[in-house]
Amino acid sequence: MKLHLDPRTKLFLILLCVLCAMFSPSLYFQFALVSLIALLALVSGKPLYALRGILNAGHSDEVWDFIKYYVNNRLLTEHVPYAIEAYPEGNKRHLAAESALFARIVTEGMFGFVPTGFNSFTLTPSVPRELGEVKLKKLHACGHTCDITVKRSESGYSTTVTTQDGMTRVYETAEREKIEVKL
Repeated sequence: MKLHLDPRTKLFLILLCVLCAMFSPSLYFQFALVSLIALLALVSGKPLYALRGILNAGHSDEVWDFIKYYVNNRLLTEHVPYAIEAYPEGNKRHLAAESALFARIVTEGMFGFVPTGFNSFTLTPSVPRELGEVKLKKLHACGHTCDITVKRSESGYSTTVTTQDGMTRVYETAEREKIEVKL
């Protein structure tokens, strides 16, 4: 018996489970939801998209525990460092895109990085308080190489963008405020 769900339904169920797991004080409930997310991931492969979306929505502190759990139990244990989809389409085993999606959680989720042109991009930082500071070094984007550092403060963020030619820009922003960077 195969379960056929509309992709939007799968994504909604995964997002609902991730949100419930993040906000639940009960470890048993969290474990059950994480198990359900894993089951749904076999069906759709979308939990990392949900995590990226939650970070984009500005809920970095709430999702941080789940990201740590994911990293410790999926990426740093005896598993292979990438996911294998077992016989999805055409009965052929292949690597899932999970490894690339995890990188997108950082770039698009925590940094809120969105290219907007050949020489420009926007940043909308969403960094968990526990981290305090995150860095992207040697990011090749928009025809340039740059370093991006985001430091969390009580009122928001201090974001520094340094290009390879030495140009440095510092942006002081409030929570969820978008930064437009032109290189």
